[in-house]
Amino acid sequence: TVEKIKENIGYSYFRASVDETTDCGGRYSENIVVGKLDSTGPSSPNLIASRVVQIFYEEDAVSIREAKIPTSSSNIVSDLAYVNRYFGYLPGVIVSLETRVQRLIESVKIMHTIQEGVKQTPGPVASSVATKLEQVENNGSSIRHLGRAKHAIA
Repeated sequence: TVEKIKENIGYSYFRASVDETTDCGGRYSENIVVGKLDSTGPSSPNLIASRVVQIFYEEDAVSIREAKIPTSSSNIVSDLAYVNRYFGYLPGVIVSLETRVQRLIESVKIMHTIQEGVKQTPGPVASSVATKLEQVENNGSSIRHLGRAKHAIA
């Protein structure tokens, strides 16, 4: 309710934004959102108002028609499951590679583990990813040298 939002924000600075969107049903809507500005971290947005402004029909809006094409595929669920199963670990690995206090040899080992994992993953997507990783390694002389250094240390 509005009273809870007022209580949450109090006398603090706040942010307000208007989000405009078109959903897959062709409805163009506007949402007004407010949130407390807090130096300790992000706050949860609070929806103040929402309204459907206009309804577009598929033949009138190219973006709606184009958005329906990939989502109407019967393979989309299996494709997403494949990506999640075999590549779902990558965001965590990327975060670990971005760690600044990590030794270089650890980063090289992580990259090698990724390459080996991709080589063992079935399917044409994994084959394409493995080929791309090999191309990056072969085209980057510094990456090649790091790989050789890893094998020499191991």
